[in-house]
Amino acid sequence: NGTSISQGEYKMQEIVYEMNKVGAQLAKKAAAEVTKEEPEKPRFVAGAVGPTSRTLSVSPSVEDPSFRNVTWDELVEAYVEQVSGLVDGGVDLLMIETIFDTQNAKAAIFAVDEYFERTKRERLPVMLSATIVDNSGRTLSGQTIE
Repeated sequence: NGTSISQGEYKMQEIVYEMNKVGAQLAKKAAAEVTKEEPEKPRFVAGAVGPTSRTLSVSPSVEDPSFRNVTWDELVEAYVEQVSGLVDGGVDLLMIETIFDTQNAKAAIFAVDEYFERTKRERLPVMLSATIVDNSGRTLSGQTIE
């Protein structure tokens, strides 16, 4: 995942903005090249905002179910940084994907709103994609989409 929270585990949190921006630029270049070959089928680039390695809904500690290793504000800022790189890299839309924790998804949605509010840039379309584990209609953390 391209957030400082996830990349921090690899000591790469300092290059998150650049990683997202350059990745988006490369994808835009590839999309433009393919679209040039088939102009009747334009290609678009979705900036993927995936889950982090930390969750607001589930404790990483069996001994303390109330413990969380990340805060709402930390998640929002991490997502804002990622969105900033993706948008500056030229994505056509944002896709908050592989949602398994609805609280994290809400933080990502809030971060997208926060980014566009701060920058006053034209809003991009946003898509959501959730991971539903079985016929119960629940995410990995046991939540429903509703």
